[in-house]
Amino acid sequence: MDNFIVRRRHIPLYLGHMQIEEHPHGHTRILLAVIVILGVISAGSIAKYVALKSDSTVNARVLTEYRYNDKVLEFMKTFIVKVLKAENEVSFEDRVTLENQVRDLKDQEITSTWNSFVKAQTELQAQDAVKKLLRLLVEKVRVY
Repeated sequence: MDNFIVRRRHIPLYLGHMQIEEHPHGHTRILLAVIVILGVISAGSIAKYVALKSDSTVNARVLTEYRYNDKVLEFMKTFIVKVLKAENEVSFEDRVTLENQVRDLKDQEITSTWNSFVKAQTELQAQDAVKKLLRLLVEKVRVY
């Protein structure tokens, strides 16, 4: 085989268990270098994709939390203005608005606390439910 290699002017190149015969002009080395560079670029691209994907997931979660915070704060504002600062009985339209805002939050805990406020039989029960509701709303708002 050495005679074959010398006559053909090829130099053997060993990569692990593979043997590649190299042309004297170095084409195989260039090809291997290109393959290695492409592998490194591909690995870098995959790593960047994974990082961006996780960033977009984080961004989507943060956006969802911001929207939730806005809804909670809007409900709290409406509740304070229409219920706590009300000079007269709360109108039907305002009650529907508040009910829709609570439903839009899709939060079982807030809905349950809201229902205990709405179903209060005495002024003392209503005051206790208001305290619980406002405390819960403040706890639900996430600060960044």
